[in-house]
Amino acid sequence: MTLLDDQLCLELTDDVLEHAQASARDFRSVTSTVVIGLPLHILHGGIAVRSIQSIHGIRSVILDARLFGTPAELWRGIQAAASLQITAVTVCTFSGPAAIKAANEAAIVIQKRQSLPKKIGIFGTLLPPCEHFRNTANAVDIHQSRGDYVLQMTRMLQECGADAVVVDYNDIRGIRRHFKRFPVLSRARCPIRVSDFQLVAEKPQDPGWGNAIAAGASHVFFSPSLVNLYDVDTVSSLLRKLLDLQVKESKQKKHLLP
Repeated sequence: MTLLDDQLCLELTDDVLEHAQASARDFRSVTSTVVIGLPLHILHGGIAVRSIQSIHGIRSVILDARLFGTPAELWRGIQAAASLQITAVTVCTFSGPAAIKAANEAAIVIQKRQSLPKKIGIFGTLLPPCEHFRNTANAVDIHQSRGDYVLQMTRMLQECGADAVVVDYNDIRGIRRHFKRFPVLSRARCPIRVSDFQLVAEKPQDPGWGNAIAAGASHVFFSPSLVNLYDVDTVSSLLRKLLDLQVKESKQKKHLLP
């Protein structure tokens, strides 16, 4: 089963609904997959989801709800999310294995009851990125390195039936050394600019969407704020061309493998 239609996913981080709708329309030539950010969902709820779904060309909507709670609470959370007819929802791994299993079981039950072609995706989110991890881990009494924590949570998600893990760029390669096929989602962090008809990082040390894919990410979230200083049509066209080129190069490499 294909996790998502697009390798690049537009993440709507703006809490103003009109701005989010405009961004979704602007980037339809790049991606048909949209992530509803937590601020947008908190302020507008199901209205935000339905308004984005109604835009022509949008095929998949991920709700970044970061559901957290007991098994019973996550079961109800998945039921509520499924009523919005979304593609996937994020859940907090800190809820524990019993709750993650309950979320996946709820998704399976709903798929069968409603005769859906595939179940709602369960995407696990982790504690904050690497630079903030130690302070947060100490606060919740986690005595592990970031790498060990990420591997443990990824293994737990896989064993509990989740469909993907959402991680920081710096976590990707460590996961890929142990989990070759489990879907890994990440966020592009650097702003981009148009220069000599190419997209390059403003700060080379910050990873962009191409870096995340090269590191092994299955899908990458990008925010309109990464490109909001430039003409949307120009940036969309360039992103589309670069993504097509990357897909072509990937297929050629696979063809050359013995």
